[in-house]
Amino acid sequence: MTFRQAEGLDPLPSPVALGEVSQECRAILWQYVLKLVTVSPRQDQVTGYEIWPSDPWRKAFQNWHVRRKFLPLDELDQTLNARLPFLKNAVWYWTTSNLFDFLTFLMREPGLDHLERAFAGIFEESRLAYRIADKTIFPAASTEEGQTIVAAFADLRGTEYGGSRQHLRSAGTLLTAGDWAGSIRESVHAVESLSRVIEPTANTLSDALKKIRSQGHMNPNLSRGLEALYNYSSDEQGIRHAQVFEGAPAVDQTDAVYMFGACAAFLSFLIGRSGTA
Repeated sequence: MTFRQAEGLDPLPSPVALGEVSQECRAILWQYVLKLVTVSPRQDQVTGYEIWPSDPWRKAFQNWHVRRKFLPLDELDQTLNARLPFLKNAVWYWTTSNLFDFLTFLMREPGLDHLERAFAGIFEESRLAYRIADKTIFPAASTEEGQTIVAAFADLRGTEYGGSRQHLRSAGTLLTAGDWAGSIRESVHAVESLSRVIEPTANTLSDALKKIRSQGHMNPNLSRGLEALYNYSSDEQGIRHAQVFEGAPAVDQTDAVYMFGACAAFLSFLIGRSGTA
């Protein structure tokens, strides 16, 4: 909070709405990235031009040029003078979806893992309605919801939870990309995958819940509520089949964000409860 905000002369900072990236966030991102790529540029021995200061950055832009833009590598100008305008344009002017796609690409490049923690901190400082976990950007309407989802990814770090973690990661990616029905399907698949780890013989989530309930680790009313939520998305005319059946219910961002957060919390709950068995 600035002095003017404390004195009531300027409005207090407010959370940024879903689908938006504030100028504050773009400015801080650019400050951070600019420092990284210009801290100690190296000189190309052939051309004499300054090039990217480290192999990870140079390889990342080669991969973006070839594997994402599908352009010839020999046409890529790798000098700082050529790359900096591109990088600045991406941070300052690209749409939210394009910028997030680019940031996700960078975080997942070998040697650039450190960007995840930095980008996550910038998002929080800028009060974006998004959080970062598992090198994935996902919507989070509140700080508490963001913490719940980050905690779910942490709980799913065990190798036995790999399938569930991948589904949750896909749900976040699809949610950010605007595929509401796809995100809901992946959120539910994350829960289904975990249910089979808890109860290998389970064909449905209900079977896994029955096992936990029979051991006295779950309130019956809570169990029924969770099953109702699951059934809402699993009915043959429901969300998970929205692209199969004509007349299936349409879903929007609110539905998808809720299901993503609810399933993430559900995953942590199931892991905690099953661990006491």
